[in-house]
Amino acid sequence: MRLSLSKVLMLSAALALVPATVNAQPDLPLPSAGDPSCFLGLTYPGMSMNFDWCWGSYAGNNTQHLSAILGELNTFDPGTWTALETVNVGGTGAYFSQVPGAVQGTLMFSPMVGPFAIALKGSQRFSFFYYANTGGGAVSSVPFNMAGVSIPNPAGNLNALSHATLYSAGSVVPEPSTVILLGTGLLGLFGVEYRRRKKKA
Repeated sequence: MRLSLSKVLMLSAALALVPATVNAQPDLPLPSAGDPSCFLGLTYPGMSMNFDWCWGSYAGNNTQHLSAILGELNTFDPGTWTALETVNVGGTGAYFSQVPGAVQGTLMFSPMVGPFAIALKGSQRFSFFYYANTGGGAVSSVPFNMAGVSIPNPAGNLNALSHATLYSAGSVVPEPSTVILLGTGLLGLFGVEYRRRKKKA
């Protein structure tokens, strides 16, 4: 099957707007009683965190509880919550540009408009944190610490972050490359249509 130039450009533009998804294992309900230690992230000495609400910590891996987490977020702040991506420490993705493998640091990601949430996992435990983001601007980084996620190891130290997941109920400011690709596709479609009409005239 041959694809015309206009169809190829339309397909390219459409693919540029498809968000990355989280490859989750079959969903399990969240444990009925989590240790409400996630709020330690607000007050742990020498560390900072600026979330508005949190859940956890829970035993296990947040990627195994995708529907339950989205359900909790949707109950707390009704909207169309989606999981954008999960990235391991040291890696980057379509949204995350910095996920440091440390007990504290800064997570950097594509600018978020409206509410969003981040799950942090370390040493077989996870918590997830809600950001209302009502200031009217886009947020592209947040400080984090693992005080509200991991139980200190036998030496009394916190366990480092192993991966982070980004969830959104708002919108993501398009990356410049996405805008350029979409614009190129639309210009191509305009050119094809212009030539077609010119031939008919």
